[in-house]
Amino acid sequence: MTGPRLALGFTISNGAVEQNLAGVDDDLARRAPKGGGSTVAWIVGHIVNSRVEILKLLGRTSSIPAADLAPYGRGSDGRAVDSFLPLAAMREHLATSRNELAAALSDATDDELARPFQHDRLPLSMAKDTAAVVTILLFHEGYHAGQLGSARRALGLGSAIP
Repeated sequence: MTGPRLALGFTISNGAVEQNLAGVDDDLARRAPKGGGSTVAWIVGHIVNSRVEILKLLGRTSSIPAADLAPYGRGSDGRAVDSFLPLAAMREHLATSRNELAAALSDATDDELARPFQHDRLPLSMAKDTAAVVTILLFHEGYHAGQLGSARRALGLGSAIP
C-alpha cells in the first residue's frame, strides 16, 4: 500500500513542475535567474535524473539514455547551459520519468519498499529502508518544483500556481 501513496506524492509534485514550466521556452530555461540560482533547464534535468535514480533503487530501469542525464547530477553546474538538452527534449524525459516512476511505485511490494538501505550522506543516511529513501527524494523533488516557481518569477514570468 505504501507504493501507491508515494506514487500519488510524485503525481502531485509533477503537477507543480508542469504548472511552473508553463510559458517557459528554451531561451528562458537557459537563462540564469536574477539574484542567482540554477537555471530552469538544469532543475528540470535534475528532477528527471533523480527519478531515474529512484527507479534504480527500486530495481527498475529507465528508457531515458544515461548520457542525456549526465549534466544534471548532484553537484553538477546548474549554469553549464551548453551541455543541456533542449527544454522540449527534457520535458519529454520528464513525462517518461513520471510514467516510469508511477508504474514502478504502484507495482512495488511492501517487501521491496522495506528493504534495508544504508548511505553515508545526509539526509539519505537518515533512511533505514527503501520507502524512507523514496520519501526523502519526494521531498527533494518538491523542493525543486518550488525552485522552478521562484526561477520563473526571477525570469520575469508571473506565478504559475495561484
